[in-house]
Formats: sequence, C-alpha cells, structure tokens
Amino acid sequence: MVILKKVYNPQKELIRRYRLELKKRLGRFRNAHVRRYIDACYDQAIEFTNNYYNATLETSPLLGFYAVLNLTKVHIIINSASKTINMNEVNKKFRTHGASSPAIEKIRFSKNGTFIEMAKYYYSNFMSIVPKEITLRQLYKNFVELNDIYVRLYEQVSNFIKVGYLAD
Repeated sequence: MVILKKVYNPQKELIRRYRLELKKRLGRFRNAHVRRYIDACYDQAIEFTNNYYNATLETSPLLGFYAVLNLTKVHIIINSASKTINMNEVNKKFRTHGASSPAIEKIRFSKNGTFIEMAKYYYSNFMSIVPKEITLRQLYKNFVELNDIYVRLYEQVSNFIKVGYLAD
C-alpha cells in the first residue's frame, strides 16, 4: 500500500527526512567528536544551500561549492565501513578538497582530499585512471557540460554532437 503525503515545501521535507535518517546513523559512531563533526557539516551544507539561492552571481558558486563539500564529507563518513573512526583520521581524510591550481590554466589532483575520497568510494581504481594534472582546455573539451566554453574560448570544433527531440 502506497501512502502519499502532500507537502508544501518539498526541499524542506527532503532536508527533514534526511536529518532523521542521519540521526539514526550517527548513533552507530562511537566517537562523540566525529558525531558532532558530521552534524556540523550537515548543518553548514544546509546553510550554504539556503544562502546560495539568495546570493549574487559572484558569490553563489562559492556557496554551492561549500555546500557540496560539506555534504560530501557527511556522505563519506556515514557510509564508511569503520564506525570507530576518530578525528585524527577525519582531519587527515579531509585536509584538502583534493585539487590545486599551480597555474591559472592547470588543475593538479592530490592523492587524498574530500572529493578524491568520494571518487574512491565509488570507483576503487580512481587513482589509476585520473591524470595527475589536467589543463582547463582539456577539462572544457572533455566534459559535455563545459564544451560550449571550449568552442567559444578556443574557437575549436566540439567533440560532442548536439542531439535533441521534438515534442509531439
């Protein structure tokens, strides 16, 4: 039997339900500092997201980045096999986000960091398939979402074919 419930604010309802699930899972962790850290990351992610929608174009990408960064930390810790993780391990894992920019045109990936840990969670061989460094040109060229920038900025032909459909 399916029960449907009408909600007036789906975003708030989703956040509320996720918070309830998070509270259940937090109880499994033995270290109180880790539990508080996860809780704080979640609260910050929600605040960054709420402020993202009201921010200017100049600041909204940064707020969105920090919202995703904090939710990624929550996801990694909550889904880790170790329920005895301590703050030293957490700090080591999340010391950096995993990418740096030694020059304006290059992005260098480290062996650890928040987003690297997330990628390892989903792809065990992630470190063997990712280059140590990538240029912005390569990034724009090889990601469909960024390819329009590549075509305009470098005046090159797209690697992708635009496909569309017509509605009846």
